[in-house]
Amino acid sequence: MIRKLFTMCCIAVAVSLVSCKGNADHWETDLEQGLKEAGKEKTFALVEFTGSDWCPACIQLRAKILNTPEFREWAADNKLVLVELDFPKDSKKATPEEMQKREVHREKYGVQAYPTMLIVDSRGIPYAAVVGCAAGAKEYVASLEGALKRAREESEQLTKAETLQGMERARALANFLRTLNEESRKYCEQHTDILARIVQDDAADETGIRKEADRRKLVEKQQKEFTDALGEVISTVKPPKTIPAMREEIKRRLNENKDLLPEVRQFMYQVLAGSHYQLMDKRGSIPYVEAAIREMPDSPQAERLRALLKQIQEEVEKEEQSPASPQSVGVPAVPAQPASTEQPAAA
Repeated sequence: MIRKLFTMCCIAVAVSLVSCKGNADHWETDLEQGLKEAGKEKTFALVEFTGSDWCPACIQLRAKILNTPEFREWAADNKLVLVELDFPKDSKKATPEEMQKREVHREKYGVQAYPTMLIVDSRGIPYAAVVGCAAGAKEYVASLEGALKRAREESEQLTKAETLQGMERARALANFLRTLNEESRKYCEQHTDILARIVQDDAADETGIRKEADRRKLVEKQQKEFTDALGEVISTVKPPKTIPAMREEIKRRLNENKDLLPEVRQFMYQVLAGSHYQLMDKRGSIPYVEAAIREMPDSPQAERLRALLKQIQEEVEKEEQSPASPQSVGVPAVPAQPASTEQPAAA
C-alpha cells in the first residue's frame, strides 16, 4: 500500500512538472487556437512562418534546431505555445482554406522572409522577430532569449499602462507604442484598440500619436504607389532595358512629385542605389546612398545607411586596388544576403 501511494505521488509530481513547463513537442497549426492557449497559460506564443518542403533554411531550422533537445527544453522552460504556419508547395499538406488563413496572417504581420519566428502575446501583438536560421541551436536559442526578454519588458509596460486612466493612460500607451519596432507598432495601430483608447483619452492629440499614425499611413500609401509603378515597369519592359527604365521612372517621380514624404524619398534613393550595386557598379551606388541619408539624417534608417555606405566605400577601394576584383573578371558583386532566409512565394 505504501509503495502504491509512493508510486502515485511520483506520477503526480512528474505530471505537475510537465504541465508547468509546457509541451515543446506539440506545434499548433492554427494561430487562433495557439493564442487561446497562450491566454489560458498567461504566456507567449512562438509563431513560425515556414516553407517546409521548399525553403532550404526552413528545412535546416526544423532539423538542426527546432527538433533538438536544447530548443525543446528552452521552449518548455519558458512555457511557450508553439505555432507553425506552413506555406508548402505540396498542396496535400494544407487545404486551400488553411492556406488562405495563413496568408492573411502573413500579410497582417508583414512577414517578408522565410523562416521568420515571431514572439506574440495572447492578443496577437508581435513583440519581436527572429528571421532566418543559425549555425546551431545554442546560437538560435540565444537570439530567441534576447527577443523574449524584450517581449516581456514591453508587454509589462503595456499591462502597467492599462491600469491607468485619462491622459495618464494616454501618455503611457503612447510611450508603449513608441518603444515598439515598426512592424509591431503598425500591428498595434491597425489590429488592436490601443490607438482608439489613446484618442478617447487624448481628444486634442497632445501626445501627437494620432498625427504620427496618420503620417505612417501616408508613407505606406506613397510607397505602395511607388512599388506598384515599378512592378508595372518590370512587367512591361523587357531586359536589358528593364533596369534603365526603372531608374528613369524613379528619377521622374523624385523630380515631379514634390509631395513625397522624406521617408518615401529615402526609400526610392535606396532602390536606385541597389540597382547600381547589383549590376557591379558599386561606385555608382554611393551618391544615391548619400542622398538617402540626407533625406532623413537623424533617422534610424540613416544610421544603418551610414554603415552600409562605409562598407561600400571600403569595397570600392579594395577592388580598385586589386587587379583581380570581381568587377574586372565579370563576376556580379551583389550585396551579401543572409544564407538563412528565403523570400516568401506569395510576397
